[in-house]
Amino acid sequence: MSWNIDPHPRRTGALTSRAASVGSQRRRAELRGRWRGNVLPPMAPGAPHRQQVVEEIMWEVVDRLFETWGEQLEGINFVVRTVPSDASLERAVSRGETTPLGVATVRQERTNPRKSTRNVVLFRRPLETAALDEHHLAHIVADVVIELVSEFLNIPPEDIDPIYGTGPNH
Repeated sequence: MSWNIDPHPRRTGALTSRAASVGSQRRRAELRGRWRGNVLPPMAPGAPHRQQVVEEIMWEVVDRLFETWGEQLEGINFVVRTVPSDASLERAVSRGETTPLGVATVRQERTNPRKSTRNVVLFRRPLETAALDEHHLAHIVADVVIELVSEFLNIPPEDIDPIYGTGPNH
């Protein structure tokens, strides 16, 4: 039995049975041993929002860092925002830098100028744009959180967490 619909399947996009089986074998081989993603499609009710996905990844990294650096990390707020502020983007452009993936900020409280708040802010959209897939996103988020925490602690990122820099593009 032949499944050939068109004698020139590449021109029209039609598949032969052999092409379909080779494609499915290749897909199975590419997914072997990897997490296959969410069960629900992204737009289905109940599927996690992209903001939630980035926040969950960030909190996994922060929890791991708290196991080692808990006391030094107390008082640091960890936040995920959608995009950097216009001021951050303008600063990056004026310095010839790319869009920031996150920032470490220190803000003095208005009521008590002696007291300051330290914030690690991640920017979801630039992180998602930089990532190839969700697995890669997890590595990028981990590296950015580790880099920003290392700024506050004045410790090299490699000393903060041994997984720093071990992602797919390093």
